[in-house]
Amino acid sequence: MSFGEPPTRPMPARFTVPSPPQSLIKVRAGLAFFALVLGICGMWVLVPELLALQTAGLPRERNGGLALREAEDRVGWAAALAGIRGDLWARSSFTQSDILWLDRTNAASTAKTARINRARSDAERAVLLAPINGEAWLFLAKLPGVSSNPDPRVAAFLQMSFFTAPNDLSLAPMRLERAANTDALQDRDVQEFAKFDIRKILTEQPRLKPAIVAAYRGALPQNQALFESLVNDVDSAFVPSLHAPPAK
Repeated sequence: MSFGEPPTRPMPARFTVPSPPQSLIKVRAGLAFFALVLGICGMWVLVPELLALQTAGLPRERNGGLALREAEDRVGWAAALAGIRGDLWARSSFTQSDILWLDRTNAASTAKTARINRARSDAERAVLLAPINGEAWLFLAKLPGVSSNPDPRVAAFLQMSFFTAPNDLSLAPMRLERAANTDALQDRDVQEFAKFDIRKILTEQPRLKPAIVAAYRGALPQNQALFESLVNDVDSAFVPSLHAPPAK
C-alpha cells in the first residue's frame, strides 16, 4: 500500500438467512393444520346454531307447535349440516309438533302421514345420537300412528322419557296424559314412573295439580280406576279432586 492511499477493506461476506431446521417446518405445518381443523370445527358448531336460533324444546301447547313450523326448513338444514348432533335432530322433529294436537280420529291424509313419518324419523335419529333426551322420547310416545293400530312401543318410549328426565316436571303433564290415554298404563314400570310424577307434582309443584285431574278425565275407561289408585297411593286426600265437577 502506497503512502497516502486509503487502506483497502476486505469485502464482507454476503449475509444469508439460515433455513429453519426440518423439525421446525414440521411443527409449523402441524400447527397450521390444527388451526384449520379447529376453524372447521368452530364453523360446524356455529353455523347450525345460527340456523336453529330461537327454536325451543318440545312445545307444551299447540300454538307453540304452530310457531315452530315457521322454522321447519331452517332447523332441518341445521340438523343435516351438524349430522351427529342429536339435540338438533330433536329440534327438527319438534317443528312438526303441532300434529300432536290434531284430531286423532280423522283419517290420515297423505300430507299428514308424511309429516308424521318425518317427525318420527328425526326423533328416532335424535334418541339414537342423544339417548338422554327425555323430550325426544316423550315426543315419540305422543306421536299419532299412521294407522288405526296404536304403536306398541308407546310404553317403552314413556319409560325412557321417565328414566332420562325424571326431575323435569315440565314434561310431567304430557307424560301423565299420554300414559293415561293409552294401554301403556297397564305396564307396571310405567305405573311406578307415573306415580313418581304424581308425587313430585303434589309435593313440589302444586300449580300443576290440574294436569293430574286432566289426565284422569282423559284416561281410557279401563285406566281411570288404575290412575285413581296411583293417586290414592300418593295422597288419598287429593282423590276427591279427580271427581269434582270442572270449573266453569
